[in-house]
Amino acid sequence: MAESLNMKHGIGQILTEKDIEILKKSSNLNEEEIRITHAEFWEEFPDGKMSKEGFIKYYQLISNDDQKPKENDDNAFTVFDENHDGVIDFAEFLFMLACDYNSELARKYGHMFETRNTSGNGQMNKNELIVFITNMLALSGREHRLADKDPATIASITFNLLGAEENETVNKEQFIIGCIKYPILVDLFNGN
Repeated sequence: MAESLNMKHGIGQILTEKDIEILKKSSNLNEEEIRITHAEFWEEFPDGKMSKEGFIKYYQLISNDDQKPKENDDNAFTVFDENHDGVIDFAEFLFMLACDYNSELARKYGHMFETRNTSGNGQMNKNELIVFITNMLALSGREHRLADKDPATIASITFNLLGAEENETVNKEQFIIGCIKYPILVDLFNGN
């Protein structure tokens, strides 16, 4: 999955075998699902760029929750726009769909967030995330195997990945996306 996070070139109109392999790993979708979604994406967005408005339309369709505050749409756009260029490319779009397909996992991560949001404000700051990661590492017995990544570093990388500043907070939705996107968190939280 780390390879997909570093795809600087995006995905063009022609899918290469390497593109498909990377997308299969990062999205857990099969080749046929990727090819169909790719064709539909390029048909609707011929320049390969989904605007924020287009993203919000799709996001509201798949999240199927009219009660969500509008700022959640903006937060989701910021999180899925991995390279922060103001548009969603195909790889970013596919990841958004994969997060929806992983709704059981999302529920698990949502529950984790709710039980570990010690301030009770619906936001998790970096210190809360550090404590949470420290506890999860201790429970899993892996704190010594990640010598190059201490909980503070993992929390900083997670915040950076989500486009949040060190002194900011992340909401439940951002936390879920971070848990799905960041390989160390995927490994840590799926083992517990």
